[in-house]
Amino acid sequence: MKKVLLVLLLIFPIVSNAQKAIGSQKEEKRTTKYEDFVSKSGVVYTTYSYPIDAVELIWNASTSTYKEKLNFAIEKMVIGNTSESFLNISHIDYDEASLVVMEEANVKELCDALIQMKEMGNNPVPEGAKAEYSYLNSDGVLVTFNGNLWKIQLEQYNKDKIFASSIDPLITKLQEIIQKFESIK
Repeated sequence: MKKVLLVLLLIFPIVSNAQKAIGSQKEEKRTTKYEDFVSKSGVVYTTYSYPIDAVELIWNASTSTYKEKLNFAIEKMVIGNTSESFLNISHIDYDEASLVVMEEANVKELCDALIQMKEMGNNPVPEGAKAEYSYLNSDGVLVTFNGNLWKIQLEQYNKDKIFASSIDPLITKLQEIIQKFESIK
């Protein structure tokens, strides 16, 4: 009987720790680099804002033309000798709004992904099939493209969607922003 109790006493902590580890993995929310950077307590930080002209995306629907405007600002944040730059992209519609704050590397990745998706849209699709290309970055930006319609969600689970017939104005603006990042380092 003593041996059974000893075995149970040895096994119980192992099982308990394993359950805690599994539970903590489910609860763990991944933070963005921006959230991590600005969540430091007990420090003073400086923010330099660089407004950038908005870009207008046009969606030519079968019956109407819709115009969507994306607003941009670069924020350079400095804490002591450490600095990071982020891009704010916002969209305000009649009943919805969305905002994303992206680190510089993710802006470059988004621009490259849009260019790649546009090129992929020129590739032939198997007969009888429809192709849809999707991109999701670590900041929650979701872009889908189906050959004649681009759909952008700045916040993956937000209902605010931006539609466009051409992604070229956004690619051009992102390339301009990437150059601006370089000039403010």
